[in-house]
Amino acid sequence: LLSLLKQKPTKIFAIDFSSEAIKISKKLFKKEKNISFIKSSVTKMPFKDESFDIIISRYILNNLNEKERKKAVHELYRLLKNDGKIFFEDFSIEDFRYNSKNKQKLIENNTFTKENGIICHFFEKKEIENLFNKFSRLKIKKISFQPIKLKLNLNRVIFSGIIEK
Repeated sequence: LLSLLKQKPTKIFAIDFSSEAIKISKKLFKKEKNISFIKSSVTKMPFKDESFDIIISRYILNNLNEKERKKAVHELYRLLKNDGKIFFEDFSIEDFRYNSKNKQKLIENNTFTKENGIICHFFEKKEIENLFNKFSRLKIKKISFQPIKLKLNLNRVIFSGIIEK
């Protein structure tokens, strides 16, 4: 939200399914009048069709199972105006966390539940292309970087892209 606010948008709708996350965010951004915090699932949001010019989906779809991911992308398509854009970012199967399968249970292809019950999915590029196949333009790139300079080779690998309707 901090980086979005620097762009001086007229209105931001921040959506989360967690009441606690909403509560914390409201407290952190209490002075900001142009942010509305809404408790909702990404698979069914309380907005009219074609409500948004821009949607940002960062590390959201990875917390859903396959059926929910498809439903969520359908919902994003419904909410996005024609010529609108989605800024997408999420984990790749090449991310170092994918290989740390200890204390994780495989529940679907490239999808695990962590010890705390949270789902974590790791994407393949072709899967993202298939998931967003209703959209007219899709520019996805793989980004690899090492966020922590340690003796361990922990490469963080994500997919980042712009998806247009």
